[in-house]
Amino acid sequence: MKKMDADFVNHSIILDACSEPTYTSGQAFVCYPVVFPAVSFYLCQTDGLTRLADAIREENGFLPMLPTEKHSADYDMDGWYDFYIGINDYTESKIDNCIEFVVDTPNSEDDGHLYTIELDADEQKLLYDRLNKLSKECFGMNCREMLDDAKEELSA
Repeated sequence: MKKMDADFVNHSIILDACSEPTYTSGQAFVCYPVVFPAVSFYLCQTDGLTRLADAIREENGFLPMLPTEKHSADYDMDGWYDFYIGINDYTESKIDNCIEFVVDTPNSEDDGHLYTIELDADEQKLLYDRLNKLSKECFGMNCREMLDDAKEELSA
């Protein structure tokens, strides 16, 4: 699959400013449960993210949402994806290791299924920097401030 570079991230990762970030908690099991603050963001469906999601679904035998060379006339015009990513106060990178997406289409057996776009360390850094900038623009707080708020809510 195509690796995300700075140009891709800057053009394809857009926060949905109409949806509020979700303050949550994550949980990891090391030797005992560890609960940590987290914030989830809803991402806009962009051409770049849709093409990545389509590639993953095509590997599993499903039609893409956008036309491709292989599926120039045979694609799912009625479907879409919901994309999500989160930041957290547990991992070193402070960001999830994947972008999750849910398929929303009545035309496919995988309607409602959750898939992931895995991210390597470089992509995580690019995405965190992008989310930091966008969250400040859209919500008036950077990622660190949002995680501090999530921590306050978690301890309340």
